[in-house]
Amino acid sequence: MNKPFSVSLTTARVPFTSYFYGSGSHAWPYWMRDLRRFLPIMEHAFAHPRPTPPRIPFAYRTTANRFTIWGWTFSARRPAWEFTYLTHVGPNGLTVAGSGTITVATPSLYQPEHRYTITISGTQTQTVNSSTEGSLSFTIALGRGHGAKQTRFPVTHAPTGWDHASVSIDPAHD
Repeated sequence: MNKPFSVSLTTARVPFTSYFYGSGSHAWPYWMRDLRRFLPIMEHAFAHPRPTPPRIPFAYRTTANRFTIWGWTFSARRPAWEFTYLTHVGPNGLTVAGSGTITVATPSLYQPEHRYTITISGTQTQTVNSSTEGSLSFTIALGRGHGAKQTRFPVTHAPTGWDHASVSIDPAHD
């Protein structure tokens, strides 16, 4: 199964490391050999983290009020403890579910010192200027905060009835 998976990764141009050495078993000599080979790769990855977000949109959820993932920074203001659910996060925008307000700071993905239109759920628009590094900052209003702590924890999506906002990011047309 690993060999077809590595072919799929190569086809999708996803960087990875493979080490197919033939037969083996789940015995200590094999584990030790693999660990000796893997540790330097892991140390290098931690010493030189990827500086840019993935080329494909990503999803993430957390209960943290402030968090950074792939260079995107989010700050949530809400009265109760709950998850923020992010999907389809990428240069073209994102979808967020939760409550309160979410302030977003993007990584440097955009033309420096240019104007961009942020459209939220197809109705609200705001024009923002990118920084000298090419990052954007904007706020998303998700509606009144939930009055009670979240007690249901769906893995892949927000609970039914929660507010969602779809955000698109486009160059402004002056």
